Amino acid sequence: MIATSKNTDGSTQSLPAKLAINGLSAVILMLCLNVDAENTEKAPQLAPMTPDPSVSSGSVAALPIQLIPNREVILSSEISTPIERLPYKLGDSFKAGAVLAVLDCKELQAKQDYAVADLAELHARRESADAEFRAAQETHVAKLRLQALGAAGDLEVTLAAAGVDKARAAVRQMEASADKAKANIKQSAAQMLHCEIIAPFAGQVARVRVRERELVAANQAILDIVDVKTLRVQLFVPANLARRISLGSTMEVRLNADAQVRNARITRINPRLDGASQVLELEAKLLGPTTGLIAGMLGNARLISTSKSSVPAREKGNHPNKQDEASHTTPAAEQMPALKKPSTAIREQMPKQKI
Repeated sequence: MIATSKNTDGSTQSLPAKLAINGLSAVILMLCLNVDAENTEKAPQLAPMTPDPSVSSGSVAALPIQLIPNREVILSSEISTPIERLPYKLGDSFKAGAVLAVLDCKELQAKQDYAVADLAELHARRESADAEFRAAQETHVAKLRLQALGAAGDLEVTLAAAGVDKARAAVRQMEASADKAKANIKQSAAQMLHCEIIAPFAGQVARVRVRERELVAANQAILDIVDVKTLRVQLFVPANLARRISLGSTMEVRLNADAQVRNARITRINPRLDGASQVLELEAKLLGPTTGLIAGMLGNARLISTSKSSVPAREKGNHPNKQDEASHTTPAAEQMPALKKPSTAIREQMPKQKI
């Protein structure tokens, strides 16, 4: 009796035939797996891809930039006094040497006048001290003459000498007081020079920090001024890209305010990396007109070249100079010195060889 099995579709099939079919399928599957393994082993091994050092992610990535003025200064008050007048307002232009702020220096002027009067009084007192000193000297000389005649004792001469020393000390004290008064006058004059704040360069007022008649303290900021005739590009690059940048490197600048592309050249490089952020500060100069640009604009930059074009040293070494070429092209016979023939006298002195 032959065993049968029923399939899913309802048909019947003998059990030995089904086992034979399953075994044949397993053999075919094993043969296919072996063939795939052999093909995999015979396939050539591809070398791992290495990134090109000349085209790194840092060189093509956009670097954030900012336009900064050529010069900017925060002017402050050197003395504590009220503001008398501010002739320039926000955005006003001025020339170099213009008076940007006038301080109220009436109190300083009064102190200076007092110091001058004190000096005049000291000069008068010094003249009086000089007169007393000369009188003390004459008294001392008179006492010495009387002592020589026996009309004055030692005590009188000693008191006269002490009077001379006292008058001399008074004169020196007046001189010191006069020098102190002169120093006070110089100090007042130096403070009076700060009553007007002068513009160190031509530019514009970027910020007014105080108002007129406002009392300001010493070293308090009053005005912010900028020179916007020429603008600079400020950017920060990561440390891995900073090693490949040198002075003269060029880059493309695209500001957020417009879509215009401008070229710039690296002019300044900070010699030190920032320890916390590991970035290097750079400054670049815009090549071309800067009409319509304002300090503080933001944008992006992309480096075009990382160094100036130069001839490699190895190429220079492959070209010998003219002297070397001449030495190489000169025949060996010409380079060797000519051998001198022995003179006739030497040949006669040489003994003849016996045959």
